[in-house]
Amino acid sequence: MKPWIALFSSLAFALACASPPPPKSEPTSLLGQRLPPFQTETVSGKTVMSSSFEGHPVVLSFVRTDCPPCEQTLTTVQDVFTGNERTVAWAIFAPSDPAKVQKLAAKLKLEYPVVIDQGERFQRLFVVSSQPTTVVLDSLGFVKWMGKTVSEAELAQIVRDAERG
Repeated sequence: MKPWIALFSSLAFALACASPPPPKSEPTSLLGQRLPPFQTETVSGKTVMSSSFEGHPVVLSFVRTDCPPCEQTLTTVQDVFTGNERTVAWAIFAPSDPAKVQKLAAKLKLEYPVVIDQGERFQRLFVVSSQPTTVVLDSLGFVKWMGKTVSEAELAQIVRDAERG
C-alpha cells in the first residue's frame, strides 16, 4: 500500500472515531460576560454565595418541578457532577412550593445545592426564558455556554472546555 493511502486511511479512521463536538451555545448577550457576585439560600436553609465557586467551572440548571425534561437535565448534571470535585452545580427552580422541590431533589438524590428562585432574580440575571435551561460558567465566572437539554457526554465536554477557560 502506498504511504499516502495508509496515512489517509489512518486519518479517516481517527476522525470517524472522534466524538463530535458539544452543541454550540444558544445566542445570548451573556456569553463571555462575567457575572456579578450574588448570594442566596438553599431549600435546606444554607446560605450559598457565588464566591464559593471561584476557581471552579459551574453548571446552573434552571428547572421546574412539573417538567420531565427538567428532571432529565437534573439527572444529567448529577451524573457529570458526581465524582468531579472540580465542578460546582446548582439547581435553580422556578418559583414553586418548597415541599415539591425538596421531594423532587430527594427522589433524584441531588448532591448539589438546590435553590428556589422565588423572586425570579436568577432568571433575570441569567436571561432565562424557559426551563430547562443550563448555563455553564468557566472557573473565572464567565459565561461559556447556555442551552437546553444535552446528553451527559455533551455536558461533560462543555464542562471540560470551561475548565480550560
